[in-house]
Amino acid sequence: MEITKHEILFSIVIILAMLGLGLFISNGITKSAIEQNEILQKALKVDENPEAYDYSLKTNVPNILAYGTATANQPVGLPEIIGEYSYIYKHKERYTQHTRTVTTTDSEGHTHTHVEIYYTWDAAGSSGYSTDTVIYLGKIYSIETLKPKSSQLSLNSTTLKSEYLDCVGWDGYLYESSWDTWGHSVGDLRWYFTYVPKQYKGSLHIQDTTQLRFYYEETIEEVVENSEVSISKGRITFWIIWILLTCGTVAGFYYIDNRWLE
Repeated sequence: MEITKHEILFSIVIILAMLGLGLFISNGITKSAIEQNEILQKALKVDENPEAYDYSLKTNVPNILAYGTATANQPVGLPEIIGEYSYIYKHKERYTQHTRTVTTTDSEGHTHTHVEIYYTWDAAGSSGYSTDTVIYLGKIYSIETLKPKSSQLSLNSTTLKSEYLDCVGWDGYLYESSWDTWGHSVGDLRWYFTYVPKQYKGSLHIQDTTQLRFYYEETIEEVVENSEVSISKGRITFWIIWILLTCGTVAGFYYIDNRWLE
């Protein structure tokens, strides 16, 4: 179908309107990001110094960026695992049979349908423990405030008690029995573990004494640098999404307009 002058003019109007709106939104996002970066740059920097951190809190310094080590106040563990942790959870998976209907087409165009049986390891629950509080630069905080990122625990002789080592598979899971028999029977079980070490590092930004944000495993320099990088990344990401949205809006206009004409 031939594109009319009306459609071209309306498309230009849509593009200009979306461009103007995009500039307004982008400037607002960028301004907010720049302001946050300036706050981080101007913050009082406290690098692994409990005395300076204590003094800055007592004197109500309104903008602090500290770096230090968080230590579990009540370390936790599990019977199978060696050592103590801030967080340790055991996740269970069950070898499960499923069925699905599969339709195929042969060389002559005839379709054939059959039921296919397949197996997957499905989540079957989890259990474990976490410390409630951690000590950070001499102060006690909820672990939810100094939120760490958990990782999957590598199962070997340094993390798993010796009586369980024969049940560790090549894929790093702990199986119900010797690893070479796994997956032969529906209902077989295996486990993996996620953890946060007893001690972990990070930066804590305190603004107006009440707004706290923890940057797990980031130094003060990395927090400021990543904030600067995020300004450019955020602007680029926004415009990619906005351009795609603009193209979709224009295409939608042509589709609706042509359907109306029909």
